[in-house]
Amino acid sequence: MDEMTEYKIRQLASQKLEMNLSESKYKAYVRHVVNSFLEEQKAKQEEEAADDDDNNNNNKEYDDDGDLIICRLSEKRKVTIQEFRGKTLVSIREYYKKDGKELPTSKVLHDVAIVYMLDAF
Repeated sequence: MDEMTEYKIRQLASQKLEMNLSESKYKAYVRHVVNSFLEEQKAKQEEEAADDDDNNNNNKEYDDDGDLIICRLSEKRKVTIQEFRGKTLVSIREYYKKDGKELPTSKVLHDVAIVYMLDAF
């Protein structure tokens, strides 16, 4: 997109409307129109960025405890990321269903404390 200035917009509009928009009262109006347009474009971009963020967050799956499910290894086993006593844990556990909820069994297949931030999650 070509760079446009308020002056260029005013000159193009003056030619199309066949009137002099360089007078102060017209300059103020053109400035108002340009600013309104720019604010509207900025709001659209922010809204699109927020929608993109929402769509990215919707792709993530969480269990009943609010832990992020990384993957399901089988119907009963899954890998989750959770916070426990200030540490980030990656758990590979077996789960069972009771009253429509998935609950962890006491069988922990693997539990690793991660001391660094997981940027991908």
